[in-house]
Amino acid sequence: MSFAVVTFLDGTNSVSEVPVCWLRGKTKCWWPKYKNISSLIGAQAKPDEANPNWTIYDVVINHYCATFEEAREKARHIDSTSSSEGETSAKPRKKNAKAHDDYITDYSDVEALSPMPTLIESRNLNLTELLALEEDAGIAPVTSNVQQIQENIFQCCSCHSSEDSVRSDKIDVMMDMLTSLKLQVDILLTRDSKTGGCKASFSEIEGIISLMPIKNTETLTTVENMLTPETCPAITRYFQNIGGRDAKEHIIRMLRQTYTNEFGIHCSFYGMRGNINISRLSLTNVMKDAVQEKFSIDDTQWIRQSKQRYIREMNK
Repeated sequence: MSFAVVTFLDGTNSVSEVPVCWLRGKTKCWWPKYKNISSLIGAQAKPDEANPNWTIYDVVINHYCATFEEAREKARHIDSTSSSEGETSAKPRKKNAKAHDDYITDYSDVEALSPMPTLIESRNLNLTELLALEEDAGIAPVTSNVQQIQENIFQCCSCHSSEDSVRSDKIDVMMDMLTSLKLQVDILLTRDSKTGGCKASFSEIEGIISLMPIKNTETLTTVENMLTPETCPAITRYFQNIGGRDAKEHIIRMLRQTYTNEFGIHCSFYGMRGNINISRLSLTNVMKDAVQEKFSIDDTQWIRQSKQRYIREMNK
């Protein structure tokens, strides 16, 4: 658990969520005197025990929580429960410093007010004289304030170091994914360049497919004229997507999509007995390319999986 909900036993019964690293045992808790306490709690800043701005208090631990939001919600719940039972109003998420009684009202005694500071006649003062005036007036030196700010920034940066490492891991994963995508795009571009690219419009490809299955010689002539170097790669992929359990079934399904039985009566593969010779058609070459590329893919996969099959054979 990273956070805890505690009740301060200093008379105020203040309730707050704190990082577990602020706890000392089960009865003590460190608390800083800063204005940006919520950011320190959320960042799980480690307490600076040597810093006088950090004070240790007696506390009672109410809950342990995994997240900052869960701890804050439980602190609010404890506060609302205490208020409904008529107890002293708790102050979740913030433990304020003791209030001062020397505030000014309209009825305060004017003579009790502190005197106005004396004006500095000469403005040509060096840094040493300014620091001396600040000490005489009870003002914290500027250098100490700057040093305190630097310490706070260093603490916040050290707390975010773990978050930066997690963010760096996520960036590495994203870079690996981008590299993988780039390789896939390069493979697709290489394959597209080998096939000459598909520069045909969708209407041309759709026009060829809409004419199939072919019913007569006129339709066959139209399809042959529409098969150009630009449209052939797209029609090849169309035939590849038809698929089948094996090469024979794949070829039969392509032929069913291409020719009707009525037109097939007047065709033969080599044009015997005066029938239409389909072996010389561009459409036949496209179907051959579809099956040939499928064979290359299956052959590559079979060779690549040889080691796995060999291991299974040896384990029998």
